[in-house]
Amino acid sequence: MSNFYEQKTLRLFEKFEVPECVINFFKLYDDVRTSAMDEGRFANLIRVSPNTCEAIVNTMVKCAEMLNNSKANQTQSKHGLMIIKTCREILNLPHRVYRDVGVFPLMKLPLETRREIYDYYFGNVQDNGKVINLRKASICACAPHELSVYTQQYRRIPMNLALASRAVFQELLAYFFQRRTIFFSCPCDMSRRLATNPILHANLSSISIHWCGNVSDKAFLQLKQLPHLENLDIVISKTSTLILSARERQIRAFFAPRRGLLTLPESLGFEQLISLRGLREVTVSHSCKSKAERRTDAEKAALQALLRSLVYKEEEEEEE
Repeated sequence: MSNFYEQKTLRLFEKFEVPECVINFFKLYDDVRTSAMDEGRFANLIRVSPNTCEAIVNTMVKCAEMLNNSKANQTQSKHGLMIIKTCREILNLPHRVYRDVGVFPLMKLPLETRREIYDYYFGNVQDNGKVINLRKASICACAPHELSVYTQQYRRIPMNLALASRAVFQELLAYFFQRRTIFFSCPCDMSRRLATNPILHANLSSISIHWCGNVSDKAFLQLKQLPHLENLDIVISKTSTLILSARERQIRAFFAPRRGLLTLPESLGFEQLISLRGLREVTVSHSCKSKAERRTDAEKAALQALLRSLVYKEEEEEEE
C-alpha cells in the first residue's frame, strides 16, 4: 500500500490528471491511515461533499480509460490501479465506519449537531433555564429550597443520556452547565458542589445563590476561581445578616453595636462579594417569602448598584 507522499513523488496525480479536490482527499485519507485524523470525521466529510465524490468517481473512470486506450507498461498499470484502489477505499469508508460501529455513533457527529441533540433532549430550551438541586450536598443549618414552591415551577431534568459513555457524560454535563443557571440554596451547598464536581467547576457560567450561612465569605472567594463565570444573581433576605463579618466583629469589640437590624455591609461575605471583577451581568433578587423574610427594595437596589459599579469598573478602565 503506497502513501500520499509516495504517489506525489512519482507524479502520479499529474500523469493521471487527478483534480485538486481529489488530491486533498488523498492527503486526508493518508492522515486517517496514520491516525492523524479521526476516521469518523473523514467519513462525515465525504458524506457532505457530493461534488468531490463525483470527481473521485470520474477519476476512477479516467484512469481506467487511460489504461485501456494506451499501451501502458506494467509499471503504469500498477500506478493506475493504485489510484483506482485508493479512490474506491475513500468512497467505501463511510459505509465501513457505520458497519463496524454497531450502534449509533453519536460522538462521530459534528459538535454543533450533538449540541442540538442535547438541546432537544433537555426540552429545546433556547435561553438559560434556572436549575435547582432538590437535595443539598452539604450538612448545614441553612434552609434548603422550598420544595412545595419550586416543584410547581420546575420539572425534573432527565440525565440518562449521560450514562451512555464517559465521553458523552463529560460533554453533556459540560454543555448543560454552560447553558443553565444553577440556583444554590446556600453558600455551603455551592462550596461543597464546586469542590467535589470538577465538570461543574470548569464549565459553570451562570449562578444564582442565596446569601446566608457561616461560609459565605469562603464561598464568594470560590467564585473568582470559576474560569467561565459570566452571570451572578445574589438572593438576599433577613438571614443574609445573621452573621457578622470578621471586620465588624473586631469593630464591635471596641464600639457598642447599633440598634436595629444589621445592614448588608456588616454581614459575613460582603467584602468578598464586592471584590469580584470581570462578570458580564450582576443582579440582586429577593428570596422566596416562604423560605425567609425579605429585605427592603431599597437595600436590593443599593446592593445591585454597588456591585455593578465595581464589577464593570475594570471593563470601563480598559475601554478608556
